Amino acid sequence: MEKDFDTWNILKKKVNKLNSKTHHKKQIWWSIWGLNIGFEEDGKGEFFERPVLVIKVLSRNTCIVLPLTSSEDKNSNRVDIGLINGIKSKVILSQIKVIDTRRLTDKVCVLDVDVFTKVKEAVKNMF
Repeated sequence: MEKDFDTWNILKKKVNKLNSKTHHKKQIWWSIWGLNIGFEEDGKGEFFERPVLVIKVLSRNTCIVLPLTSSEDKNSNRVDIGLINGIKSKVILSQIKVIDTRRLTDKVCVLDVDVFTKVKEAVKNMF
């Protein structure tokens, strides 16, 4: 299927004009993830959105995130984080990414400390 990069580029210009969001580690946010290249994870819907877990705050304007998926596929690059808004969710370790906080739209919840620790350990074990 052909990707509609033209529509994404129009939205990306609008996102660039937004204000940064106050964010903290362990928070799950909806983010304007975008339309990406090849096998990189894409956002979905009209605004190319995807939920993400903030795993590290780098500055007021940037953070490191892991995108979430509800896919049931077995994959060693995914860590189960339980139900998020009633949906069984996993983080996708292989798609770790630094983002500008202007991509963050709506805060969903704060992840439980024990689950967040499990995710951090899984990230460390990647290396």
